[in-house]
Amino acid sequence: MRGPKPRPKPSTTEQTPPAPPEELTDEAKAEWERITNILTRQRIWSEADQAALIIYCTSYADYRHASKMVRENGTVILSNSGTPVKNPYCSVQRDCWERIRPLLAEFGLSPSSRARLKLDDGGAGDSDDEFD
Repeated sequence: MRGPKPRPKPSTTEQTPPAPPEELTDEAKAEWERITNILTRQRIWSEADQAALIIYCTSYADYRHASKMVRENGTVILSNSGTPVKNPYCSVQRDCWERIRPLLAEFGLSPSSRARLKLDDGGAGDSDDEFD
């Protein structure tokens, strides 16, 4: 029986992180710069990851904004009629986290996913085989 199929390595020729896409907000751009610096150092970044990183950075910025609104107003607020209701930003936080969590795992950005992800050691022992 054959073993698991080899997976191609991402291109590691990029030595500097890519500039953030213009459509990102300032907060999302700041996270883009932070996260692409990490991914570039770990030699995980590939151009193919741009869409996932845009979603991650946008969701991260939205999560931070929602968290700020919950901190400022609490988890329970008063509706227009004066009835206590769950702060809608709590749902925004949860929705953002549901988008962020799997992306963190995909890029090895959580402790458990990092343990499973075989990170490139920067070239030591690399072979010419892209599936090695």
